[in-house]
Order: sequence, then structure tokens, then C-alpha cells
Amino acid sequence: MQRAIETVDEYLKRQKQYDDYNHSFGDRNSFSKTDRDATFMRMKEDHMKNGQLKPGYNVTAAVDSEYIVTAMLSPERSDSQTLIPMLEKLKWLGYTKPVADAGFESEENYTYCEENGQLAFIKPANHEKSQTVNADIKMLFFAG
Repeated sequence: MQRAIETVDEYLKRQKQYDDYNHSFGDRNSFSKTDRDATFMRMKEDHMKNGQLKPGYNVTAAVDSEYIVTAMLSPERSDSQTLIPMLEKLKWLGYTKPVADAGFESEENYTYCEENGQLAFIKPANHEKSQTVNADIKMLFFAG
């Protein structure tokens, strides 16, 4: 009987810890036990080239004429998830033509911009690859 009570107590203790972890996860699928706001990300400066995950944040800056207009710190791993919150922060300034690199491309971001009267200039994620394919086609076309 005592062993059963201790087992149930251990299960309850574990369940409380799991509930605490699930609360820390939020919409993410990972977090650091030492910094619960951070999300595990692959860092580019990994000198060992072994793809090690480290807790980190995504920093996004909005620039206009070489001046930083606003900045945002986010636990999101993907840039595409930070564009809409950034545009929301900038709404009061009246920007209507956001320009972003390929990391911000997503159907959700294009839809948001269209619904809010903004003309988005976002580099397509496959731009470099499509340029290479087009160059190969042109070479084949002119070589024949």
C-alpha cells in the first residue's frame, strides 16, 4: 500500500512538472530550462558545424532611410512569423510598402498586407534557384 501511495505521489509530482512545461511552451515546441522565454534554434555561428541547438531569440529591426524605426525581440524561430507583429507596431506610421527578404515570405504575410492595403515587396524564397534555372534555360536556348 505504501509503495502504491509513493508511486501516485511521484506521478502527481511529474504531472505538475509537465503542466508547468506545457505552460512555458505556449505556441512553441521548445524552451530552455534556464531561460524559459528563449526557444532552441540552430545558430549560424556554430564553429563546430555540428548543428547544435542553442536557446535564443529572433531580433527583427525595421529600417527607413538607414534609421531604425522599431525593433522587436521574439522567441519565434522563423522570420515569417515576425512580419505581421512588426507591421502592427508600425501601423500608426502609415507605411504602405513593406520590403523584406526571403525569410519573411509566407502566404499569411501576403494576405495580411493585401487585407491592410499594403503592397508587400518580399523576395521570393526560391529567387536564387529560379535565377539559376532561367540562366541554364537561356544558355541551352542560345547554344542550340
